[in-house]
Amino acid sequence: MEKTLKNNNRKLEEVKLYITQGFTVKKSCEKVGIGRSTFYKHLSSNKEFKDSFYQELDSRVFDVEDSLFKQAITGNTTAIIFFLTNRAKDRWKHKSEIDLSIQKAQQLKSVTDELEPLQKALGISNPFKFNNKN
Repeated sequence: MEKTLKNNNRKLEEVKLYITQGFTVKKSCEKVGIGRSTFYKHLSSNKEFKDSFYQELDSRVFDVEDSLFKQAITGNTTAIIFFLTNRAKDRWKHKSEIDLSIQKAQQLKSVTDELEPLQKALGISNPFKFNNKN
């Protein structure tokens, strides 16, 4: 029994290693020869393993963030844009958002210009002004 437990623990650690190298849970389990349900069962029942697993996943995110930053520093324009629009949102926005609001304002002006002759013909000075007579 103890040998089986050690073997399972070794396999689960191997699965974790494959996952941290970028493989999916499914592919990692297949490589090691255990079912995904076994992996997820162990993940949910063993707090130490679960904490270790998620710590490894977090370290992958940190690695990618570091790589992104290095790429931005070396002048990679795409990395610079991505980094600034996600890390300094209040100062860096995609131009398409601004263009969209300008486009909507131009459309509104066009509609207003088309309505102007009709307003004059009906004697309406401001279509958005309502009379609140009691």
